[in-house]
Amino acid sequence: MRFFYPILSACRDQFVLARLSNVSPLKPRRQVGFTLLEMLMVIALLAATAGIGLATFGDEDGSARDLDSSRKLALIEKAIVGQRTAAYGGEMRLSGFVVDMGRLPNTMDELLGVGTPAYATISDVQYDPTPDATSGIADNSAPVPTGLAFSAGLRKQLQTGASSKFLDGWGNAFVPTLSLPTMAWLSKGRDAAAGGTDDQTLTIAATDWQVDLSSWKVTVKNADAGGHVAVSIVLISQEADTAIRWRQRASATQDFFALTSSLDFQLSIPAAHAAQAPIGRHVLLVLEGATIKAKRYVDFYPGTLPAPVTLEIGA
Repeated sequence: MRFFYPILSACRDQFVLARLSNVSPLKPRRQVGFTLLEMLMVIALLAATAGIGLATFGDEDGSARDLDSSRKLALIEKAIVGQRTAAYGGEMRLSGFVVDMGRLPNTMDELLGVGTPAYATISDVQYDPTPDATSGIADNSAPVPTGLAFSAGLRKQLQTGASSKFLDGWGNAFVPTLSLPTMAWLSKGRDAAAGGTDDQTLTIAATDWQVDLSSWKVTVKNADAGGHVAVSIVLISQEADTAIRWRQRASATQDFFALTSSLDFQLSIPAAHAAQAPIGRHVLLVLEGATIKAKRYVDFYPGTLPAPVTLEIGA
């Protein structure tokens, strides 16, 4: 029996230590650490969490890029046709490429003023008694000064120095398509290819930059004691491409007799350009034959019909 005392004593001590360390004396101590199964479960959980995070971030990033494209398309629209709503305390202000040039831009470079002629000029308005019968374009070789002037400023609403720096949210160049009297600007989206479901398009309609003059009335009052023969009105608009040109829209002539105090005029010729005029500032003349009898500026705003105008001869 004495032989077993040391063994029994050692077992007793081991049992006490096991009790104190909350480990069963009947089971071997487990090694601290993760099993292979536990490690695989942790890795799978981390992968799933990372995937969810990337998907969420990717959606947010894509939404931010699409929003940036939309914002820049709105800037392009403003740069072409100006502010659509009243500003500056409710007052409308004319601005944009059409107001400066009298037409739509052909390219992004032209809209940005990259590589174009110096448009920041003030030009005296010229009247041509015999403009082109179809287009109404005045012949600059035989001008008659009106004493009024236009300023072509080419307002750079986009605030960038080159078209390569003005890209959509995905880094693609905007694609303009000019098909008069409308224009479209395309953002090709994530796939950088036209025709995808992620495309964004801005359309400049004819009514966004032109006004209909078919029912526009101009009243001319006779403040002279005598009559006037062959009286007409002419609307002169600036059209700039490589040079400043003038497009003229005229009315038929009417005669003032001594007892006639006023007559109403409507633009009718040349037929190709009588009905529609670009938004912006124009010059309105009252003529007796080819002699200018009265003149004034008239402003046409986007989305609104021109208000009736009254001028006086001899005032």
